[in-house]
Amino acid sequence: MNDILLIIITIAAGFLGFGALILGALGLYSVAEQKGVLGISIYIACWLFLGPLIATVSVIVGLYLLFQLVKGSRASAT
Repeated sequence: MNDILLIIITIAAGFLGFGALILGALGLYSVAEQKGVLGISIYIACWLFLGPLIATVSVIVGLYLLFQLVKGSRASAT
């Protein structure tokens, strides 16, 4: 029983992390897009040359955005 629970928690954490990575990458892309061609060029260069660092930053930004979405949906529900 403990193994099944561990597998479920691991899969849920994986989905949360992957979702945060995608959401953070899109959030950072939208900021880079506001800066124009130079911003998008720097964004792509960061992904090419600083992959682990920009992935970590994307997950952090994605978790922040995800919790802001959850917080906003709770506020609008009440």
